[in-house]
Amino acid sequence: MKLDPFYLIVDSAAWIERLAPLGVRLVQLRIKTMDEAGLRAEIRKAKALCAEHQCQLIVNDHWRLAIEEGCTFVHLGQYLQTADRARIRAAGVRLGLSTHDHVELETAMFAEPDYIALGPIYPTILKTMKWAPQGLERIGEWKRRVARSHWLRLVALTLRLDAVFEAGADSAAVVGHRHHGECRSRSAHTRMDRKDGAMALRREPHVLVVGGSDSSGGAGTARDIETLSSIGVCTCLAVTALTVQTHDAVMEIHHSQSRLMANQMSGAAGQRGDGHQDRQAGDCRNHRSRCGGAV
Repeated sequence: MKLDPFYLIVDSAAWIERLAPLGVRLVQLRIKTMDEAGLRAEIRKAKALCAEHQCQLIVNDHWRLAIEEGCTFVHLGQYLQTADRARIRAAGVRLGLSTHDHVELETAMFAEPDYIALGPIYPTILKTMKWAPQGLERIGEWKRRVARSHWLRLVALTLRLDAVFEAGADSAAVVGHRHHGECRSRSAHTRMDRKDGAMALRREPHVLVVGGSDSSGGAGTARDIETLSSIGVCTCLAVTALTVQTHDAVMEIHHSQSRLMANQMSGAAGQRGDGHQDRQAGDCRNHRSRCGGAV
């Protein structure tokens, strides 16, 4: 079994509705306090959203409801001992298990799950825990133990993605709803580039917005920046044109020169050198000619 390297944990289907369209491919619905009717409604909505966006849904703890609602993956922590693992397996549902110490690891290995989670790696405000932060060294120890069972994958709960991957984790779990502000200052500026199914993580990149301004604020770069900022993404800007417009009509358009466009993009990328800028300028001129003068 292959897990996506980025494992998002949220507390509502509303978060999935917001983030799944952005490319999240693995998400756990973790709701601790809600009545059964509310839980069932949240699971149904989350399941439909994940199906729409090709995202794997994992339901935390509520394995009975997950089976009844046709979900294919559950995660168990404190309810492992009371869960009917035979029924879970008979329903064709895959299983992930939390671990915090060696006793829990041995118990989890005996249950033959599809993945084992370890965490938190660093101090957390998610909940009061009797275990100290696990640290990066334990990831390596758990990875060696898990590697003896070829079907198992190791998930580490953390915000510092690059470090846990270097330590051996297959996936990094991030609790989105509780750490949103912290993510923005630490790890939400980490981009995931997909290529041939792989994920490459880069620290603190920016999204380059290339487009025209809209003086009315209804579209253009202003709205692009607003949207990206709302999800914790840094932005750089290359303005292709200045406009004078209202919500109903465009009165004036003033295109940016190719050299200015190239310098904007080069500066945003932290690039220097006339050769690079010349190539960028040529790309802008070619793109402008294909678009009939407007980029």
